[in-house]
Amino acid sequence: MLLVAVLCLGIVGVTTEVATALELTKEPFGETPQATPVELYTLTNDNGIEVQITNYEGIVVSVMAPDQDGNFEDIVLGYDTLNGYLQRDPYFGGIHDRGAECFRYVVWDVEEVVTDEHVGLELSTEVERKDEECRLFATVTYLLNNDNELEIEYAVTTNKETTIDFANDIYFNLSGQGEGDILGHEMLINAESYYPLDETLRPLTEMRNVVGTPMNYTQPTTLRSRMTEREEQIRLASGYQHIWQIEETDESLPLAARVLEPSTKRVLEVRTTASGIWFETGNFLDGIPGKSGKVYEKHSGFTLTARNAGLPSGNVDFPAAPLLPEEAYTYTTVYKFFAL
Repeated sequence: MLLVAVLCLGIVGVTTEVATALELTKEPFGETPQATPVELYTLTNDNGIEVQITNYEGIVVSVMAPDQDGNFEDIVLGYDTLNGYLQRDPYFGGIHDRGAECFRYVVWDVEEVVTDEHVGLELSTEVERKDEECRLFATVTYLLNNDNELEIEYAVTTNKETTIDFANDIYFNLSGQGEGDILGHEMLINAESYYPLDETLRPLTEMRNVVGTPMNYTQPTTLRSRMTEREEQIRLASGYQHIWQIEETDESLPLAARVLEPSTKRVLEVRTTASGIWFETGNFLDGIPGKSGKVYEKHSGFTLTARNAGLPSGNVDFPAAPLLPEEAYTYTTVYKFFAL
């Protein structure tokens, strides 16, 4: 499936070589322990939207979004330098497969893209799963357009039958990265069913209805009002770490979720062609030093990531999907940012 994530964002404007004021710049971002150079790319459109991405793990390093008064804040958790990403455990913003290790530490090849419609990067790499004697061939494309949308297109093929769970976990705080917890955010998830966790925090393959549970976000609801340790599923993960099955519609990109931060009026809207959405509430954060001297405490960020759902019962790799050599794994997700 081809993952396209679309973010509607905001930051300071820059110059351009094309008529629509779209610009792509890059700068050194350090070296890996193997002395491989790493770059930091900045995508900018004519509305002043700016997104920073590094070819190390394909990490989305920053996204600037306006509040109701037009003030811009970086709303993505992460680190100021490559060294932070090399030394820290939280997997902020990086591309990963099941188990996270397959694409970890990878410096991706880059093709720059600048047209009248968008500006972006096409990342590509080939990795080996040594335990399966299997190779994966992956392409991830980030495109920023003048509709303030960042598209992230994912495609993976293989030379041997395997399973795949290819995703990009970007952690957000709509108040601004490092600006407290996200419990006051109002959440809507367009789903009437979810996958509960077992005691090891693995998703079970049988869905449950959200009615009468803290998984019910079919209407906008603050996270604080639902996240109670008294409920078993919340207690297991110390928050949310669950997959919801998105309601089917005739739309090519159906709504998966919408998040509002009430004080800044920033909104994140998520649409995807994937069958599920994974929502995690920074349960693992425990005083981690982040960007600009900020500290990330528990529940100071969240991720909404397109995932597989509705797979046949008994799939031991769930939510990973089967992938055959003659197939391609693709899906599309849209993250859109705006202020009310």
